Amino acid sequence: MESMKRRVKDLGATIETGVSIDRIDTRGGKVVSVSGGGRTFEADEFVIACGSWTAKLLKTAGVNLPLQAGKGYSLTLPNPPELPQLCSIFVEAKVAITPMGAKLRFGGTMEVGGLDLSVHQRRVHGIVKSVNSYFPKFTERDFDGVEPWAGLRPVSPDGIPYVGKLKALPNLTAATGHAMMGLSLGPVTGRLVADLITGDEPFRPIGQMAVERF
Repeated sequence: MESMKRRVKDLGATIETGVSIDRIDTRGGKVVSVSGGGRTFEADEFVIACGSWTAKLLKTAGVNLPLQAGKGYSLTLPNPPELPQLCSIFVEAKVAITPMGAKLRFGGTMEVGGLDLSVHQRRVHGIVKSVNSYFPKFTERDFDGVEPWAGLRPVSPDGIPYVGKLKALPNLTAATGHAMMGLSLGPVTGRLVADLITGDEPFRPIGQMAVERF
């Protein structure tokens, strides 16, 4: 990401951070600007990639996107008693395990409840409780003092991402709905969005990912 940011700046672009966009302004069937925090940004082309918040922002432009936030929790152990070399999944418990350098992350659950990021300890305990059955060297005490993290996954009704231009607003491209595969599908989504913005034919068919398919 740091390399990408440097490349973008070298090409003359500006990266704005700390700005919460809360409105899409349209005129004549096109997006003319986005606004938030007392600032307005105008452009010829726009990309909306706001994860679970995409539907809420699109509503300000009169677009209804069927999208639900699926909350998941994770806990990262800084000094695990055992460090697997490969990612794994506790299939029955529905928990994913990811080594991250010297740390080990445990993540799971799919809780539907809007854009709520509050942590339900009962759900977190379900993750912690499952670990010993798969990794006998771990106990629940290993998670003492580890702060749980909650995140929202953007989920479409059919599980397929939304990637493409909106017919109603042809200068607006959406890229969202990747559910639990956002990190994995980010690079290929970026390539598809780049093709669309530059007017090239997408290098892979994207008809099934049409934003207005419902």
